[in-house]
Amino acid sequence: MSRSTKVVVSAVAAALTGYRSCGSAGAGSLPRHEGVVMRTRIIPALAGSVILASSLAVLIPTAAQAAVACDEASLVTAINQANSAGGGNIPLTPGCTYTLTSSNGSGTNGPDGLPIITTAISLTGNADVITRSTAAPDFRIAEVSTAGSLTLTSVTLSNGSSLTGDGAASSTSAM
Repeated sequence: MSRSTKVVVSAVAAALTGYRSCGSAGAGSLPRHEGVVMRTRIIPALAGSVILASSLAVLIPTAAQAAVACDEASLVTAINQANSAGGGNIPLTPGCTYTLTSSNGSGTNGPDGLPIITTAISLTGNADVITRSTAAPDFRIAEVSTAGSLTLTSVTLSNGSSLTGDGAASSTSAM
C-alpha cells in the first residue's frame, strides 16, 4: 500500500471512529512519541455547540411577576385573576398596607374584604399588611371556600370584623 493510500485510509478511519492517528514520519504527518502512535479524540464542533446552547438555556432567567400595586382595587383584581387562572402566587409590593374600604365578596359567613378564595392562592409579601379601614362597615378580611387554599408569606391581616366566625379570615378549607 502506498503512503498516499495509507493517509486516505487513516483519514477515513478517523472520520468513522472519532480518533485521529499519527502517520509514519514524513511531511504532513503528526509526530510520534518514541515510536508509539499517538491518538487524540476529535470533538465534533456540533456537539460543542449543542452543549453551549443547552447551558445558555439554563442561564436565561424568566421574567419576574410584577408586584401588585399598593391599593385595594389592584389587590382585588389580582385575586380575581388568580381565581380565574386556577390559582397562583400573587407578589405584593414590599412594605405596603392594603387598606380595604368595602366588601368585595360575600360567602356563607357574610361579607368579606377580599374576593372569596376558590383556588390555591399564595400572597407573598415583605412586611405587608392587609387591613380593614376603621371607617368601613364590618367585614372579615378573607374567606376561603372548600375548593380553595390560602397561603400568606410575610403578610399580616388586621382589623377584620365579623358578626360570625373570625374577623381576619374564615375557612371551610386549608389556610
